[in-house]
Amino acid sequence: MNTNWDAIFEQHWDMYDPNFNGKRLRRPGTTDEMINKLELSLGFQFPQEFHDCYLAANGFGIDHLLLVPVEEIPSFISKTRKWISAGHKHIADRFFPFIDNEYGPTGYFLEDDGELSDYMFVAVQERYHDDPRFDPDAFMEPSARSIWSYLTC
Repeated sequence: MNTNWDAIFEQHWDMYDPNFNGKRLRRPGTTDEMINKLELSLGFQFPQEFHDCYLAANGFGIDHLLLVPVEEIPSFISKTRKWISAGHKHIADRFFPFIDNEYGPTGYFLEDDGELSDYMFVAVQERYHDDPRFDPDAFMEPSARSIWSYLTC
């Protein structure tokens, strides 16, 4: 399936910034070489959708980059894992976040058997633990099945 990333980015902007109040950000796409280098450094192969999305835009958002640029993902993962390890060390190394949103870092998660979860997950920031949209007893919450569904929900 060929995903029309231009349309997805436009739809996201239209949903979350319909009056053009924010600064709409979209960096040019990265290269396969940069994505492959990232995967080698992390020891993790991202799904094809990740490749396709990042080839279309190496950073995207409104007022800040929601999609973290490829070259910043290792430090974003490291910072997130350090935060998660404080209370949830057993899952920190299985989380590969690449979306920086207000609720918490969001990305791919490896199940106990090492397989990629069917959903992306958000590590819910403590300030949202009383928010009725989130389970107060959960730390990692399912977010979306794909990047395109995340950006268009």
